[in-house]
Amino acid sequence: MKLTIADIKRNNKNAGYHFFDRDTMRFFNSRIETGLYKDNTFITSEQFDYNSPREYTIRRALEGGLKIETIGEFGQFETLEDAKNGRKKFNGEITVTTQQ
Repeated sequence: MKLTIADIKRNNKNAGYHFFDRDTMRFFNSRIETGLYKDNTFITSEQFDYNSPREYTIRRALEGGLKIETIGEFGQFETLEDAKNGRKKFNGEITVTTQQ
């Protein structure tokens, strides 16, 4: 069964994690920019403050969304298009892992 963003949000919350909590998303001024791709990756954006540019990060849901990994570096991409291209080039290496 193919997972959706709604599935991983629910599974992450039910496991007691806070990656998708409203307060967490608001604190990081975070947005989910894409749906869930076949490889369970998706792209988020974060903005430090309203004077700072929005930065884009590739994420991957593991174990049905119980864990969320950051692929590459947090805020690695300047545009959503750059992040989408980076996701296509993803070779399986994860340089930063965050469990939520």
